Amino acid sequence: MRPRIYISGPISKGNWPDNYWNFCSTFDRLVELGFAPFNPGGSMMHPGHHLIPHETWIEIDLPWVAVADAVFRITGESDGADRECELARELGIPIFVSTGDLLIWQEARKAVA
Repeated sequence: MRPRIYISGPISKGNWPDNYWNFCSTFDRLVELGFAPFNPGGSMMHPGHHLIPHETWIEIDLPWVAVADAVFRITGESDGADRECELARELGIPIFVSTGDLLIWQEARKAVA
């Protein structure tokens, strides 16, 4: 089974189209590499997304972090991503910032299984 990878990064801070592209391209790359990514950046396209308070989005995202096998952190300033990574650390869920390290982790998991 593909490992579940939660993608974490800036959504509302910075350049909105660039942020959306970063999430989508990260999703595509993780699929190519054999993972099952969860892309919360897709919420940027939800009609009325701007009407949902930021705190509510965090409350929606954190349960997905809690069931992830790992978190992939896209670089950039993000209070929400910082909170997601904080929860991941509390739960012992590894956080990666490079696909190379993520692949090493995946191979180590396969070796143990």
